[in-house]
Amino acid sequence: MRNPTGIVRNAIGEDIPRFLVPWILTMVSAVAVAVWEFTSRYGDQFRVTVATVVGLLFIGIGLPVVLVAVGTLRGSYSSTLVIREDHRLVRHGIYGLVRHPVYSGAILVLMGLPLCLSSVYGTAIMLLVIPLFLNRIRIEERLLIEEFGAEYETYMEATEKLVPLIY
Repeated sequence: MRNPTGIVRNAIGEDIPRFLVPWILTMVSAVAVAVWEFTSRYGDQFRVTVATVVGLLFIGIGLPVVLVAVGTLRGSYSSTLVIREDHRLVRHGIYGLVRHPVYSGAILVLMGLPLCLSSVYGTAIMLLVIPLFLNRIRIEERLLIEEFGAEYETYMEATEKLVPLIY
């Protein structure tokens, strides 16, 4: 009997407690602290600082990266870690530069949010998303190696994880 969801393999049970729940708690905490820090420092007057400009730059770069990456995957994109029956390994476009551009862009956007508010503490808390994403990548890559084997391992050797030419 055919699986109606088309999912043949997943890591959802590992992903929810090790990524999703801590990720949500980190984001909510960082944004709440950033807003608190901003309002206690500046009240209701918005001030443009160097941190604000850097934050906007991070968001301005990160958001298009996420959108291009998701668009490149088209129907293969999933916010959960799943392998579907018709799953294909995408190595073209932005995926020719890095293996996980959605995460690269998301990290930039998330770091940009507290920076826009010139929040030192919010930015420090938001830094915790980086190890969360790295752990999720580890889980995802294990799943992809199980599915694609040597083809994915060759792709791993040819492309960086998150930052072109660096990491």
